[in-house]
Amino acid sequence: PGIALSIIELSESTFVYDSLRRGECDCAITRIDFLDMDQYDVIPLVQDELIILVPLGHRLAQYDTVSAAQLQNEKIAFPMKGTDFYNLCEAACLKGGFTPNPYFTIGGRTALIDMMQNDQFIAFSMEKIAIRTPSEHLKIVHLHEKIISTTALIRRRKHAMHDNMKHFWSYAQKYWAETP
Repeated sequence: PGIALSIIELSESTFVYDSLRRGECDCAITRIDFLDMDQYDVIPLVQDELIILVPLGHRLAQYDTVSAAQLQNEKIAFPMKGTDFYNLCEAACLKGGFTPNPYFTIGGRTALIDMMQNDQFIAFSMEKIAIRTPSEHLKIVHLHEKIISTTALIRRRKHAMHDNMKHFWSYAQKYWAETP
């Protein structure tokens, strides 16, 4: 309360980290799965599970849970390379014992869902996002290997905070400590 925020949306996590390093922003909300925790102060906000979205007519739609190894020969849509979400999806494939060969990469979720309804490929998603934007043509299938991603409010640890930022950071710490 009482603090004006300027919100800037950047498409890739690497842009977010660069913006923080250059001092263009005071803090950011981003995935922290691959973050160098020695460099940043972190307030965890949300944890979510990596799942796959499967068209109802796809052979994997008969399962509620599959192993990552079962995805090896599937056509898989991937997020844009260089993003933390791409790295998370790649890690799932590596846990399954294979290096991914993306069927294609795409940045927009709406376009992806539209395309999936007309083709037999699968895509990674985060469960909470998939649940909030359901599709009657797609099924959520969980992975045996639970892969959890954390999104957090971060700031550069050794970067001086001005008074408004101190107030905002303190408020965020208290608010998110009390939020289940």
